[in-house]
Formats: sequence, C-alpha cells, structure tokens
Amino acid sequence: MNLNALCTRFILVVFGVALWAVSSPAKSQAQTIICYDRLITTLNFNNGSYVTGTGTGPLTVNAQYRFSNVNTGIDALVRINAFNNGATLATIDNNAVLPNNFNPELGGSNARSVDFTFTFVIAGTSTPIGFDFAAGAIDIDGDNANIREYAEFSNALAEFILNNPTRLVVTAPSPASPTRTRFEAGTSNVAPGIDPNEARNIVAVFYTGQSSFQYRIGTLGTGTTTRLTSLDFNCPTFGNPAPNPSIPQDFGDAPATYGNPIHDIVAGFRLGVTNTSESGPYNHAGANADAGDDGVVFGALGRGSPSSLTATVLGSGGRLQAWIDWNRDSDFLDAGERVALNVQDNQAGDSDPVVGRIRIDFNVPGAASLGNSFARVRWSTQANLPADTQTAPDGEVEDYRVTILLGLAELEVEKSSAVFDPNGDGLFHIPGNDVTYTITVRNTGTDEADNDSIFVYDTLPLDVEFFNGDTNGPAAAGTGTILFTETGTGLAFDETTDAAYSNLAGPPANFAACTYSPVAGYDPNVRHVCVRPQGSMAADDPDPEFTLQFRARIR
Repeated sequence: MNLNALCTRFILVVFGVALWAVSSPAKSQAQTIICYDRLITTLNFNNGSYVTGTGTGPLTVNAQYRFSNVNTGIDALVRINAFNNGATLATIDNNAVLPNNFNPELGGSNARSVDFTFTFVIAGTSTPIGFDFAAGAIDIDGDNANIREYAEFSNALAEFILNNPTRLVVTAPSPASPTRTRFEAGTSNVAPGIDPNEARNIVAVFYTGQSSFQYRIGTLGTGTTTRLTSLDFNCPTFGNPAPNPSIPQDFGDAPATYGNPIHDIVAGFRLGVTNTSESGPYNHAGANADAGDDGVVFGALGRGSPSSLTATVLGSGGRLQAWIDWNRDSDFLDAGERVALNVQDNQAGDSDPVVGRIRIDFNVPGAASLGNSFARVRWSTQANLPADTQTAPDGEVEDYRVTILLGLAELEVEKSSAVFDPNGDGLFHIPGNDVTYTITVRNTGTDEADNDSIFVYDTLPLDVEFFNGDTNGPAAAGTGTILFTETGTGLAFDETTDAAYSNLAGPPANFAACTYSPVAGYDPNVRHVCVRPQGSMAADDPDPEFTLQFRARIR
C-alpha cells in the first residue's frame, strides 16, 4: 500500500527607567512615561533640605541637599561643587515658580557660574541607583542688555533635543572641557518669566544607565542681575523636536508602516555577530538594507503549523521581543502577532538550553495570510518594548522578510484485513476464503490537502486474487467493488472514474498509470488497486478520514 498527497505549506528634565542599585536594590517601582520615544522616570524636586554638617553651611562649597522621594524609592542628593568668578547663590531652590522643579538663583556679576553634582540614591540611604534619565534646562535666555545665560551638562549623553528653530547654541565650555557640553543663549534677548512653553529656550539631554551627572549654570557678558534658572523633571514640550544622538544608533529597516524603533548601540550587547549603526530610519521594501541583521533564524512558517525562531544574543540582562505580521496588513499591532515578550536567555519561554541562544516556539495561526510578510526582533535590557516605536538604551533591532506558507496536510494511513464471513459462520483465513481489506486515511495535519491531489494505491499480496464484484455481497448494504466512506473530509468518490487497476509488477507512478481492466469475478492479474478521491481533504479536530474497502480470495 502506498499513498501520495500533494501538500503545500518602546528648566532640567530628568526622567528614567531600568533601575540598578550599586548594592541593595530599590524595592519600589518608579513611575515612568514615554518622552520623545524614550521610556523615562519623572522626578519631583519640591521636597529639598540642607544636609547638616556639609560644606561650611548652606549655600557654600560642598553643601549638600537631599530631595526626598523624587520618585518612589529614590532620593536626589545635590551638592554645590564650586562657585566660579565670584558667583553666589541667592537660594538653592525657589519654589515660588514651578514648585516641582529645581530652581536655583544665580547671584554675582558679569561672567560667573555655579557647579552642581546630582546623585540619585535609594531613598533614605547614600547608595547610588542608576537608571535611564534625561536632563533639560528651561528658560536659557538673556537680560535684554549684555547678559547671556548658559547651561552645561556632563557628557556621556545618549542624545539631546532642541526645538527647531531654537535660540540656543551648542558649543564647548569655556574654559574648554572635554567632559561637558554647553548650551548657551544665542542673544541677550529675554523670555519673560520661567516659561516651560517657550521651546526655543529649552534643551533636554538624555543619559542611560547613570546614577549621577554634573550641571553648571552660568552667564556670559556684563551685568549684576540675579538670574533665576529652572530644572524641570517632566518631559518638555517641543513644537518641532530635533533629536541629536550622541552615540551610534541602530534602526529597523522594514517598510515605514511598521514604525521606526531605535536602539542605542552599547558594546557587548547585540543580536548575532554585528550591529551596524545608521544615521536615521532607512525603510526598505525587503527589510534587507541592514547588513548587521544576522542574529535570527526562522523555521518554516506553515499556516496552522508549529514553528520557531532562534536568536543568537549577547549581553547580560537582555529581554527578547518578537513579532510577525500574520495578516500581512503592514503592522505588528494585531492580536497574536507578538510571539515573544521579555524572554530572557535560559528562562521561561526559551526552549534552547545553550547559553547565548534563545529559541521561541509558537504556532502559525490557521487564518494567517499566505505570502511574503515581515518579522521584527528586539533585544535590550528594557522590558516591554513595543514593536513600532521607542528608543531602547542598548541592544539591537532586526527586521526580516518572511514567507507564510500553506500549512501541512499530514496523511496517516492504516490497513487491516478480516475474513469475509457474511453469514457469521466463523470462517478462518485459509485458502479459498475471501478477505476484506480496509484502508483508512486520516488528515492529522494542520491544513487541507491540495485540490484533487490524493492518490492511493495498494499492492496486493501474491497469495490473493482480487475480487471484481459486489464487495459486501448481494445481501448486504452498499454495492460496488471499491467501497468509499468518509467523515468530515469534504471528498467525493465515483467508482466509475476514481477507481482503477494495474496488472504491472512495478507500482504505478500516478493514477493515469493504472490502465488495466479486470474481468468479472476473481482476477489474479490485478496487482495494484488505485483510488483518487476528488476534492481537497479538510483538516479539523477530530481528524477527517475516509475508508476504502475491497475483497480478495486467498489462494
């Protein structure tokens, strides 16, 4: 017996996430928001107090202030590092304006500055806690005369954002310092008050994985006015934000409808062997413009069938996210299209025991749309990254064009025989008696077989003679030489056109090769019984099946 089936198949603005404690970890979760495609933690500086015994008193060099619970479980320690060129501080934090901000008032005359260090610690302790955050300065302007303000930030910036147009100039500090970047007012024009809506006088800078940064407020020119500055710890509003990344970044390269996620490139954290940097999104019709996309291999995506992807990963604490556009509607936003969520190496969801390799097993939906589609994989320490947006602080995004195929029609065949004993006489398998052969074919796969693709042939043993007559006998129900029954297959069978025979020794290659016409009664020349039911055999649960029955006599 044989069977063939053709089957196809995610002021100063400071915000952050992803907390690391240098020793014992914080036990609370910080509140976060998305700010210009980065996940950040908002901070509130309205609860500051002088730390007794620091410096030579308040508002002196080395004086330190603790701002308690700037976010859940986090305190901020602000130290005055230096007064330069006769600068003073009228107050450390003027809460009369924007009380959630850090608002120091710069005193002194002419060109002067004050340096601060911000250190984030576990609440109530001095244990540093690092996270991704941003810092931006509000209302960097002048006095409508000769004074121009500036703000400087310590480097290791991931990115800074200005409005376009802006009134600020990005320049090197004076005296020159390779450790800071300066943002200064381009003119002495004044922006009335401390206005968080005047985007042209605001800059926001982003840090990743840092527990501290340095900040300088200062003035250029001549004059004696006290300058109120403001550090805002929520996301600033830019009418037309202009991002300026300071470190290399990796972008997705799938078509634009799939969004443009970004990853800051950090050494030793990637998918595959390489991670190439790009200057911006470069959407490609085939998602093959990025030579660094070398970290993921997909199994065959047969509709309704099990499949998998395997990602080669590097970097401690990474989490894998993955999506496949099953309905080919040019996004990854539909139910079931996320196939991996926060999977870590050798943790739940990873079926590959090898360190540095993550295997994700999934089922291709039975209703998946056939044809070329796209998949996206993201690897980062940041959890819960979305498919289409958000700048991750590390890792890589890789996009692939994939093909969704028909599912597999898997046909299972059984054959049995029984003595033909219509009168119940207890007959045995001995020469001269007839036997009834029953062949059962089931589709145990996940998809239907191709239309008119099933061909079954059975090779008779040499010790039997085929019976060309009424298989059930004249007194039984059902007539015909080849009896066909089916359950749930959707197939049809007409013995006059769908049954045939061969008298050749070799097996027939196809139904057309079965050309022998047997004589009535017993015909010892029939070597192969050939059947081709019509239609497409369905797949379902329970498994659809059909049976074939015919008789032969034991010689």
